[in-house]
Amino acid sequence: MTVRAGCAERTAKKRGAGGAPPNGPHVDHLFDGGWITFDETGKLITSPFLPEEALRLCNLPENVETGPFNEAQIEYLRYHHVHVFKRPVTE
Repeated sequence: MTVRAGCAERTAKKRGAGGAPPNGPHVDHLFDGGWITFDETGKLITSPFLPEEALRLCNLPENVETGPFNEAQIEYLRYHHVHVFKRPVTE
């Protein structure tokens, strides 16, 4: 599966960033909802709260890599990791 900058990039541009991954409405929904994100190298990170069934239904393999991001995309991903991505609360 090839993941390209797409719907989420348009979302990021609306928020003033230079773009964000990935591609496709189902992937965009997962990304915008905080269920998935990407590290700075482009590797997919899934929320521990995302049911495995959702990945299967979206036909999204766990080993997706988007490739390198530009600096604006990395900046948006940092924001996404802190403010959007669903992760366990740490003390």
